[in-house]
Amino acid sequence: MKTSHYFLIITVLFAVSCKMEVANTGVETPEELAMHCEPVQALWDGERPADAYDYPVRPGMEEWKNLKTGQEMRDACQVPFPILKEMSTQAIIQAILEHPTLFQLFMANNVYQYYLDRHLLTENSCMELVHRKDAAAALLDRLLLVDPLKVGIPQKYEAPMVELFLSRKVFLSWLDDCEKRSIVETTLKNDSIRRNNVMLAIERPSDVNLSRTISAILIGKTMYAAGYSPFCSEMRMYDELRFFVEGAKPWFSFPNDSGLFEPGFGPYEYPFAGSSRFEFVVPRIMGHGKKFINK
Repeated sequence: MKTSHYFLIITVLFAVSCKMEVANTGVETPEELAMHCEPVQALWDGERPADAYDYPVRPGMEEWKNLKTGQEMRDACQVPFPILKEMSTQAIIQAILEHPTLFQLFMANNVYQYYLDRHLLTENSCMELVHRKDAAAALLDRLLLVDPLKVGIPQKYEAPMVELFLSRKVFLSWLDDCEKRSIVETTLKNDSIRRNNVMLAIERPSDVNLSRTISAILIGKTMYAAGYSPFCSEMRMYDELRFFVEGAKPWFSFPNDSGLFEPGFGPYEYPFAGSSRFEFVVPRIMGHGKKFINK
């Protein structure tokens, strides 16, 4: 009995020290919480870039425990621009993948793109990446090499993170039609590998479903960026499909000076696997993807 009491106290103190500013962490056990907060090491299947950045403050350190808000955590994790300017593009991508608060992106109540835009893209490393002319090609290299089964704890969601970053319009616009076809083909293959992995399906079904959603985002955005007519026509036909790909949906914003609510756009909450919205959108995108690579 004493042992269980001590374990409970330690667990509570550890959870408080993490101070995660998310509405629903999705963490199921104290062990999983510990895995979330461990320092991230080399994630890529290739060698870690020689000039990779080592965050001076990370979960598990005494300094981290003194950070009281999510903003303080993000400030502590900013990579100085002078250092970024000297880093290779792959090292910058590595720094993004190893960001100590990265996992919060996938615990943000299914608004992945909103969280990416609002938080991660304000990081110095992300701002530097979008100005690198070889960023899109470097992300595509990662996609071709990443282990598709690295989708959850303790792999820090490497595979879906690469897909989510590559889905940004700025990167897709730098790639030609052949490279876009390669994205869709690789993503379809990786999705198939995850879905057919029995152990992953049994042990981490939620991670498989999350990854499938993000794969659909990348495939949809890639086909849209390529101007693939059959898919673009369906996007115009079905609002739910358009909201899914764009990551936003219409809503009414705050009142203007006249007291009237003006139409605006709010974050799109991606559907959970098994829901009617999921079953309508995701298989449709995957089906178009298979036709896209064979056109």
